[in-house]
Amino acid sequence: EIEGGNFKGSIRVTEGKDRCTVEIVVDLPLLLTPFKGKVEEELEKHLSRVEV
Repeated sequence: EIEGGNFKGSIRVTEGKDRCTVEIVVDLPLLLTPFKGKVEEELEKHLSRVEV
């Protein structure tokens, strides 16, 4: 579980044979819906920096 000032979310990592899958679910309040694209962009940017 993840909690921020204006949102809640969860992260699930599923390990596969050749790779792992990361699922991030973010529950944004209605007022933040216009920023959904920006939130998604930021999450992808941070995930691209993860090294295993």
